[in-house]
Amino acid sequence: MNIAIFGAAGYGGGELLRWLNIHPHVKVKSAISETMSGQPVHAAFPGLSKRVNLSFCDGKDASALDDCELVFLARGNGIAMNQVETLLERGLRVIDLSADFRFRNPADYLTWYGVDHTSPALSTAAVYGLPELHREEIKTANIVGNPGCYATASILALAPAVKSRLVDAKSIIVDGKSGVSGAGRSKFGLDTHYSEVNES
Repeated sequence: MNIAIFGAAGYGGGELLRWLNIHPHVKVKSAISETMSGQPVHAAFPGLSKRVNLSFCDGKDASALDDCELVFLARGNGIAMNQVETLLERGLRVIDLSADFRFRNPADYLTWYGVDHTSPALSTAAVYGLPELHREEIKTANIVGNPGCYATASILALAPAVKSRLVDAKSIIVDGKSGVSGAGRSKFGLDTHYSEVNES
């Protein structure tokens, strides 16, 4: 299966490229980055210099998706919802790593992110990408909304207890903490420097 990754130079892109590069059933055909277009992947991820022989390409180049069957969208919140319809029209399947397709109810997206979802029909059709709970649906989904790290850890830890009715789901409180790297590569500004956020 040929794959393209939008936002491949961003936070998490190196890990995604590393894992997909060793997957026996996929080939990363295009690593797409607006900021690193034309540069080799190892310019952003030196650890991949002997593993991934690709250069970043520009997302405006339609040929970057030729022969691809699946696209990973590794971009910020609010971008995928405006991009997915075009990708689906090209016959591509999509795994979105942002929050855009994590909620079936578009009103929940508004509640948590403060903006209206621009593709509500596609949001309701997406499958939550937690294979431990939704493996069969993921196999045939055209859009998979990949869960975030906090949600994955919380849901996997609590699902057996909730399913067995050992705990009242309304009583659950998850208190999560993140290091400064949780801000992501492209958003690393003064407000996320260690000296500014330590002990706050």
